[in-house]
Amino acid sequence: MYLKLITASPYPKFEVYEEDKVVMRIKIDPEMQAVRITHNENRRVFFLAEEKLRKMTVTTLLNEYSQPLGTLIKDKSNGSGKIEVEGTKLRYSMTDRPNKEITLFEINTRFEVLNCKIENEALLPALNNISYLLFSLSWFTFLVKEKKEDLQFA
Repeated sequence: MYLKLITASPYPKFEVYEEDKVVMRIKIDPEMQAVRITHNENRRVFFLAEEKLRKMTVTTLLNEYSQPLGTLIKDKSNGSGKIEVEGTKLRYSMTDRPNKEITLFEINTRFEVLNCKIENEALLPALNNISYLLFSLSWFTFLVKEKKEDLQFA
């Protein structure tokens, strides 16, 4: 997968591609602290709220009714942390290989759930809006996992 920047400001828009097919669109509204995600027939709006707990900042994902759906806790080392969406717990890390990548792992394992490369022109806007993108990619993995479980029970 790779992340491509469509427009930079004032409302950054990104598209996530798998090979040459768009699998998700992400539109960020920093003023409202909102992110709009489109994946196939799923269209959702989420809000982010940050709060300081002791010495760490916890970012909470809220749905359109202000109900918490997940949390993001960044490690002290920039580029990694823990993220939870709808009970799905993941770790993330960002690498500085030749291309910047976001990788999501299952907690307590090295099993890679998702790997998304960031195109060079999308790098700065992506880093400025990393919390939105991490929640969006985590939501995507949650939807894909949910879809697979539905197929198993059908």
